Amino acid sequence: MAKSKYSEDLLPLVEGYARRGLKDKEIFESLGISKNAFYTYIRDHDDFKDCLKKGRRDSVIEMENALFEKGIGGHFGAQVFYLVNRAPDRWQSIQREQARDTGDIREQLAKVAEAIAQSDG
Repeated sequence: MAKSKYSEDLLPLVEGYARRGLKDKEIFESLGISKNAFYTYIRDHDDFKDCLKKGRRDSVIEMENALFEKGIGGHFGAQVFYLVNRAPDRWQSIQREQARDTGDIREQLAKVAEAIAQSDG
């Protein structure tokens, strides 16, 4: 049986890679370990698993904060996205009605994406 490369030195790397949004494959390749070793470390080492979860959780929090700041700053697309997801009882029905009134939901999404691109550019 091959000796495990597991080391606590991997922990800050795992957390950092996860925080940057890397996928599992990108993380184990960046660490220089196999897919099998990566999932073995997750299964056998709670500290490894916890660092992976923390990094991912932190990246979600950072993205939520960035979206919130865009919304506060008047970015229409961010405001709509935030409200539809955070207050669905009041906002999803409005979105459905607008989509039904104007046709295809893909068309609506394309319009929102275009508005976002124009306001960021």
